[in-house]
Amino acid sequence: MFKISVANKEYSIPAAWEDITVSQAKYLQVKVNELPETVKEFYIPNNEDKKTLTDDDILLQNEFERNVTSYLCGLDDIVNHVNNEDIKYLFDNILIRFVVGVMGYVDYEQKKITEFDYKGKTFYFPKSGKDITNDDTPLSEMSAQQFCDASDIASANNLAVAALFIATLCAGKYNETEIMKMADMFNDLTMNVYFEALFLLRNAHDYLSNECPECYGKGKAKGTGKSITWNEVLLQVTDEKPSEIPFIQSMKCYDFMRFLNVKYKIQKDKWQTMSKLMF
Repeated sequence: MFKISVANKEYSIPAAWEDITVSQAKYLQVKVNELPETVKEFYIPNNEDKKTLTDDDILLQNEFERNVTSYLCGLDDIVNHVNNEDIKYLFDNILIRFVVGVMGYVDYEQKKITEFDYKGKTFYFPKSGKDITNDDTPLSEMSAQQFCDASDIASANNLAVAALFIATLCAGKYNETEIMKMADMFNDLTMNVYFEALFLLRNAHDYLSNECPECYGKGKAKGTGKSITWNEVLLQVTDEKPSEIPFIQSMKCYDFMRFLNVKYKIQKDKWQTMSKLMF
């Protein structure tokens, strides 16, 4: 965060994700999604396929960049007294990273924090462990229910549920009511915490995709072509036996994934055997 002076008044300019709140990023994503595709494509890094903007597109782009600058810097009505060149300089050199970031092109370097302080309280991400080769096992102390919930929320790529995602990860013992309360409170968290949580979950999936390969690449429900969620997968594991659901939900997520991997492997071997018999 640094300061600029406009009309003898100082304003704070966000320069890093630590300076942007979840609610600000959520608002920014909504505004980006309102842009025409031709304008949105203009902001995609290293995009060689972007089309030439029409005069109307340029007017929309200029208005968007002025509104973003005003919103993130708290300029309000004073923005009308800032010339276009200064707005363009601020946006192109500092603020554009936040627009690009909410579009999914994030320039954040993970610090691998295990906790964060917020409003006088310390919140913890689920613990990680080590495997037999001393490699990290990210989020290995997380329950299967939290893992599936967090994975489904993250896959939405929607910052409207960013606070809910963070709350799901650091809820401790799973409790939907407490998670929703935390989510309401976390809208004023800074975005670096969100990215730490998101990258931690990705680290877990990266590890598990190697250990449990049968669990990945199976994103289509057989015969429907529809994507299935992790929570739907969790329910499938119980083989439609409701009495087993609480046990499966409370399993450590790595144990759940290993169990799921074996289940898928048995199914695949069975299909391959049937295929050989048929043909």
